[in-house]
Amino acid sequence: MFYKKILLGLGILGILGLMAKVPQTKAATLEIGYIDLAEAFEKYHKTQESEKEFQAEKEKKVDEIKKQEEKINSLRTELEKKKGVLKKEEIEKRNEEIEEKTAKLSQFIREANTELSEKNTQLIKKRFDELKKAIENFAKKKKSSIILEEKSVLYGGTDFTEEFIKFINKK
Repeated sequence: MFYKKILLGLGILGILGLMAKVPQTKAATLEIGYIDLAEAFEKYHKTQESEKEFQAEKEKKVDEIKKQEEKINSLRTELEKKKGVLKKEEIEKRNEEIEEKTAKLSQFIREANTELSEKNTQLIKKRFDELKKAIENFAKKKKSSIILEEKSVLYGGTDFTEEFIKFINKK
């Protein structure tokens, strides 16, 4: 109970602190709006461009992996066909070659996954940075004092999501 009062008091102080930092207009009104950032991100045309770019990069990696797998499978098939005629040393040599190619493929897959993960992270960060800047511009255009993420709004405010999506896709 005591902790709830402290949290409530801190929350009220936090809101008052935010309100003190909010630039006041001539009429001293506080316009608070919110945006569903996940929806805006999903519907942002540049996000879709980034997704296409990422998928193209992913397809290149998948194609390369398939080529390497086909080579390894071809070597295995060839070895199975010739096992009866090859000497023990030749069989061991070919098995080592297959193991080496398999190890290189595993390394390539790990590196490809790391590269793709980093690429995806960079693309997402770039788009979110663009959205943050766009929200700033949108807020100035709307003469809105505060724009929050929808999930942080419990009650009230104006939903600017659809209008914001049109705004960012217009540019």
